[in-house]
Amino acid sequence: MGISHIHYEIATFGMTRGGKKRPAHATNSLNQALVSLHHAVTGQYCSGRAATKWYRASIDKFALKCLETELHKTYKVPQNKKILEFERKTETDKSLQTGLSMEQLKAQHQEIAEHKEAIQSLQKQTNDLTNQNNNVKHQVETVTKNLKAIYEATTGHQAVDKDGNDLTPLEMANGITHAARASQSNKEQADKDMVATQEKEKAAKQQQEQQEQLLNQQRQQLQTLQNQINDADEQLKQRKLQRVKEAQQEFDRNNLMYGDNEPITADNINDVEASIDQWRNDQRQQWQTDQTKHTKLINDNKDLQTQNDQLTTSNQAIQDNINSYKNQLVDSIAQNDPSHQVEQSLLNNNERPQPVNTDPGRQQHLKQNIKYLIKVAAKALQKVKEEALKFVDQITKTLTTPTNPNQPKPNLKSRYLDPSTIQASKHPFDYQREKQLMNKLNNDPILKLQKAILFANQKQSQKATQQITNAMNKRLNKDDERQF
Repeated sequence: MGISHIHYEIATFGMTRGGKKRPAHATNSLNQALVSLHHAVTGQYCSGRAATKWYRASIDKFALKCLETELHKTYKVPQNKKILEFERKTETDKSLQTGLSMEQLKAQHQEIAEHKEAIQSLQKQTNDLTNQNNNVKHQVETVTKNLKAIYEATTGHQAVDKDGNDLTPLEMANGITHAARASQSNKEQADKDMVATQEKEKAAKQQQEQQEQLLNQQRQQLQTLQNQINDADEQLKQRKLQRVKEAQQEFDRNNLMYGDNEPITADNINDVEASIDQWRNDQRQQWQTDQTKHTKLINDNKDLQTQNDQLTTSNQAIQDNINSYKNQLVDSIAQNDPSHQVEQSLLNNNERPQPVNTDPGRQQHLKQNIKYLIKVAAKALQKVKEEALKFVDQITKTLTTPTNPNQPKPNLKSRYLDPSTIQASKHPFDYQREKQLMNKLNNDPILKLQKAILFANQKQSQKATQQITNAMNKRLNKDDERQF
């Protein structure tokens, strides 16, 4: 009947039930295939008609679901919007018994489409008015939010005071300036600490080398003394044996006898041995004294090694802090000036400058000193600050520029004022304070913007809203191109 529908093809394969005359065998009959499928899924046999209805009840919905999914992917239609609206029609449905001609049916469809377009147009107008109203309400928040993001990226702190209240844009601008100055001061102090640490480490290494050299000399001296003692012991031993042997030979050769006719032996050798033992004791005490000095040198060397390890750890901590600070500066540069490149004069001959938002460019920036990175970050932040203040000034001018300069001013009538109702103020008038407040009101761009918003009419607000929207879209397009 011309209603939208779909076709699909299937390949059939199944098994017959089998019987007495012929066992079950393969078949390509659609009915037999669906009966076999029904039995495989449910465990029950049914007729070919029942199996066909059972198959259509499942596969039709699944086919529509697959087609719906592919249409969403192909035409990029949101998932919550339904594309296909298929339903089974029968001759008893009243929608098929309209009695309308083709021309009447087309006219009816055209009228429905026009009503839909009118409803969509009204809905679009309502949405536009709502968006404009929201943009006017949040324009100050948008400008303040941009300054807040710059402040937090620069200082690393939230844009609130000690009581938890949001900082004014002027206070955030001053905070950005103070952060840049503090970064310079921290960098100079870090350089001084690093130089002092390196000098201490160098002095400790020199002292350690001297102690090790002295310790090696003492070891050599101790070893020499020990060798001399061993040689002397051996010589004395051999000499003693030789002297005892010679003395005994002399006694025997002369037949020297004691008064009781006992042969004389070399007893005086004991005195010699006692003298030798005394000399040995003296040498041993000297060696122990040298050993004590050797132990003291070892302990001193251990203390120097401990001090060296502490200095190395301290130096590593300072180096880690410097690396962390350099990473923060490079992140700030990449966020506010992603196309910045290191000058060729600061790179090697075989290197070419790369943007900071790339991996090679980031490594090139990290190789530079902190003073250079602070200077680049300060320039980038100053540029962002100037652009933000320039944009605030443009919005202020848009809100304060008359939309119709030829429009006559309203005739304001003065009301009667009863002088008797005037009372003296309890607070004294401070001329200097009032002058400072007026200067702040005239010079503070955010206060001027807030004042302009309060006194702006609807046309000025709409123009400023459109200007802010265009600026935000332009910024988003730049960010998308940069990421691409």
